[in-house]
Amino acid sequence: MPERTVAVASRSGLHARPAKLFVEAVIRQGIPVRIRVGGGKPAPANGVLAVRWP
Repeated sequence: MPERTVAVASRSGLHARPAKLFVEAVIRQGIPVRIRVGGGKPAPANGVLAVRWP
């Protein structure tokens, strides 16, 4: 399975509005996308609650 590592440039991570845009883009692609913070467990990126931090 292809894998890509991307770093969020903001020290405070993704907030609600950018997280919503990210999730909408993931859903439009129609492929499974997982996201994780640091060494944490990967979570599906198809919902804002899994993507949004801090």
